[in-house]
Amino acid sequence: MIWGLFSKPDYEFSRERMWTLVKSAIDKFYRAQSYLEKDRYSTIQIQSAKGAINKAYKELKEAMYNAEQVFKQAKDIEELEAVMEIRQVLTGSLYGNPIQFDHEHVNDAWVNYARDPWVKQLTELYNQYNQKLR
Repeated sequence: MIWGLFSKPDYEFSRERMWTLVKSAIDKFYRAQSYLEKDRYSTIQIQSAKGAINKAYKELKEAMYNAEQVFKQAKDIEELEAVMEIRQVLTGSLYGNPIQFDHEHVNDAWVNYARDPWVKQLTELYNQYNQKLR
């Protein structure tokens, strides 16, 4: 048997995996934007952009699963707060400006269908587990 194959991931692993997936999803949105910057009327470029955005959505879904695991494994309020730093990065409250994309459709997909629902779900999980730890 391979060591770790069936082991339960711990807090740090799940937290790092969540961050990695969110960063990868953001990269995919940038990739979608670059496809449309090449030729926004090309069917191939449009399909490539849609594919990149769909992959980003899937990664954000997996990242949310990891976030839930992190909240379940958190031992105290400080560990919960550490997870919520990602919300500040995504919404721009940490560095002063949120992530934005130049192409209107990519930015709309990011803000309305990726970032805002993801942050809302993360906040709901935080509130749920924060109540349990208090």
